[in-house]
Amino acid sequence: MSAMQKANGLTLPEYKVAGEIDYYGFDDSADEGGIWRIGQLPTLTGSMTVDIDFFASATTNSVQFGVQALAYSVGTDTTALSAATFAAAVSSAATTVAASADVPVRVTVTLANGVQQDSAVTDDYFVLKIYRDTGATGDTLSGDAEVCAVHLSYAAS
Repeated sequence: MSAMQKANGLTLPEYKVAGEIDYYGFDDSADEGGIWRIGQLPTLTGSMTVDIDFFASATTNSVQFGVQALAYSVGTDTTALSAATFAAAVSSAATTVAASADVPVRVTVTLANGVQQDSAVTDDYFVLKIYRDTGATGDTLSGDAEVCAVHLSYAAS
């Protein structure tokens, strides 16, 4: 898993290692999360899919995550990178944890082409902000949602 970085306004989840697997513990009492730097994008031809794999020690209830994108055109944007803002959040559906403790479950969030991708274009510097949305009515899990993988996929020409 690539390293997560701190995002303004969010508490960074606890980094954990169990056996040979590393993961981040997203708490149930605060919106915890961070950013993943993706780097430059190829030519995009549609929506992006963000898959978040997580597990929990609890075996009932559900979790919701929020995802935000930030695209920045190196060499052509006139806004300072420090002033750049993330696009509006796209929330996942409430996803029920596995019936067995510590078994991964996948949450999928789709970012539609355009504003949900922060109007990303070819060669943009791209960043994803991912957080557990504990304020959402569908997030009912007590305890940590342990995020073990984040996948970004999209069609490219």
